[in-house]
Amino acid sequence: MLLKNKGKCKFCGVEFTSQYMGRHLAACQNRKDRIAEERGEAPCGYYMLRITGTGDRLYWLFLEVQAHQTLDKLDQFLRDIWMECCGHTSQFIIGDKIYRRDPTGHFTDMESVRMREIFKPPLTFRYIYDDSGDSTEVQLAVVSYREGRLTGDPVKLLARNNTPEILCEHCKAAPATAAVAKYLGFPEPFLCGACIREQDINKYDLLPLCNSPRVGVCGYSGSRHFPEELVPDTEWAPDTVSVR
Repeated sequence: MLLKNKGKCKFCGVEFTSQYMGRHLAACQNRKDRIAEERGEAPCGYYMLRITGTGDRLYWLFLEVQAHQTLDKLDQFLRDIWMECCGHTSQFIIGDKIYRRDPTGHFTDMESVRMREIFKPPLTFRYIYDDSGDSTEVQLAVVSYREGRLTGDPVKLLARNNTPEILCEHCKAAPATAAVAKYLGFPEPFLCGACIREQDINKYDLLPLCNSPRVGVCGYSGSRHFPEELVPDTEWAPDTVSVR
């Protein structure tokens, strides 16, 4: 059972649900100060995106993307923070068009279109990672557009949900500690340690609980590039692992 879906603003650390985080980011003084400090030589347009899990909307992100970048940059970010497990195919479905990426390089349609060519608020579209049966789908919305100076990474994380609290689906009392791999078809995939031992589940059939809509799917065991919890700028220290 999932109990909460609040998340943190990267700039000030304040917590809101996804429904209110977009409004906060538009008004956040720390973010306004950061934008005012942009000193890039070239002008640059930026889109703010909201991404939510299709099956479970408790997982969500707010991102800012550079308008001149191609779709493959957004795809790579989603792979890095939420999706990548075994190098599957991915695709954006935007209107009646599909932009696909095969990690082997056989086809990378995402490299042929820039975000400014298709993104306009309030565009909504879909993203699917792995179309072989263990797919994970998310919904994306273009929230707003701004102009500034070219600086930083092509895709920036603005806010992210906190790791949801999950109760064991068997005893419905203790916190879950692992997920039974989805492909096994187990009726109660989120279990606590006691229920795992009680049902004698093989440890090799278990996956860690990750802050991602892909939790428990295929071989997903978490991001190798981002911490599970967003570290706000106000809490950052030189020896702290920070979100890139």
